Amino acid sequence: MKTPAGTAGQVRPRRSVSIDAAHRPPAESETPRTEINISILKILPEFVYSLKQPILIGCFFMSCNFRLEFSSIQTKKEGLKQMKRQLIWLVLICFLTVSCSQKEVFKGEYDRKGIITDIDTKENRVLIDDKKHGLIWIKLNEIDHYENFNLGQEVVVWVDGIISQTVPAQAKALHIESATPLPELVFENDGVPSTFSGFVTINQTRYKMQRGGFEWRKGNQVQQTDAASPLQIAEKFKAIDAVQNSRMSIEVEQEPTLYVYRWDAETESREREGYPIVVPAEKGRYIYEAITLWANGEVSFTFVIEVN
Repeated sequence: MKTPAGTAGQVRPRRSVSIDAAHRPPAESETPRTEINISILKILPEFVYSLKQPILIGCFFMSCNFRLEFSSIQTKKEGLKQMKRQLIWLVLICFLTVSCSQKEVFKGEYDRKGIITDIDTKENRVLIDDKKHGLIWIKLNEIDHYENFNLGQEVVVWVDGIISQTVPAQAKALHIESATPLPELVFENDGVPSTFSGFVTINQTRYKMQRGGFEWRKGNQVQQTDAASPLQIAEKFKAIDAVQNSRMSIEVEQEPTLYVYRWDAETESREREGYPIVVPAEKGRYIYEAITLWANGEVSFTFVIEVN
């Protein structure tokens, strides 16, 4: 083991020095150095190391190696104390970062997978039929609103917290998404479509819907329009005569993901329809909007029915 005087067991010859020279502080080149290399990766918990948040990676690279220089036992102790304080702060930063970003890190093995069999619009939750675990009510968060989902849709859920063992079971969603990704719209002739048609079938008769706003995305190219609202389009749309309680089906080319809403002209609000889509039993004029979604675009269609 090396000591400031040399190797243990060795005796250096004495030499006479003046009093001033004896009390002169050693030059920087004469000051013995000892390096302490501390690997933060061995100290921090393994699960923190496995995280790939950019801020954590930055902390690791900046703090993986502490180098302290000292020339006395007292300096060494002070350096170790300072190093420990820095380590404590680093650990706190890491855990705070993990806590703050917990809701963003949901990928991995999902907790539930099943078909949406009911939608509770008042409580913003969906009832999922999981073949393995049975029925469960999933409370949605502010981002994953019930309007983003549809009856009969298969979804996967990452649960936030515990699952209440009621009948049906209940839980809060950390994240929920469709089990199958949105279809990709195929652009013909290397360009975005200038025309796009949609049809509604009622009583075995096919009617063309009025296209509204749309957006197409192809690489860095985006084509969109701010068309009239469904209520404005409905003013000029010739209503389709429909029989009470008859079914309606909607057809759009390339089979997009489809959501249908019924608009209320008085409150200027809309409510999503379930499947199958059924003509109302009460007489009146009804305005519908069909929103079609692809991974690279979306289109809104409007049609109006008259129930006599």
